[in-house]
Amino acid sequence: MKGILPGWLLAVASVTPQVNAQVVYKCVDASGSVSYQSQACPQGAATTRSWDSEPPKAFGPERIAADRDIAKTSRQLQQRNRLNSARRSTGSAPARAPKQTACEAARTHRRSTLAKVGLKRDFDLLRKLDDQVAAACK
Repeated sequence: MKGILPGWLLAVASVTPQVNAQVVYKCVDASGSVSYQSQACPQGAATTRSWDSEPPKAFGPERIAADRDIAKTSRQLQQRNRLNSARRSTGSAPARAPKQTACEAARTHRRSTLAKVGLKRDFDLLRKLDDQVAAACK
């Protein structure tokens, strides 16, 4: 019985696939169609790019922290870009949001009314709200 368990574990370990990094090739043939493959491009197709592909890392605390850092950096860059574009357009200070147009106001009113009513809406209410939006957005 003691010999069965190590033998079984060895058999399972030899059957499980090993995931290793592979080289990915981007091939473009004569007609211009693009394909991605793990083998070198065949004759008649040009290799436009190749790179090492690694399997994704496990979702451990390090991966979660790295994803959080990436999201934070992305938000900071987006905010900086918004500020820079506002400064370029106005000269120095960020521009204030323009007043809502009649169309946007009608859409906002429709959304808030439907949120208040919930599932108790009826055809007449929907028709009235849609008509208001259509009239404002002409």
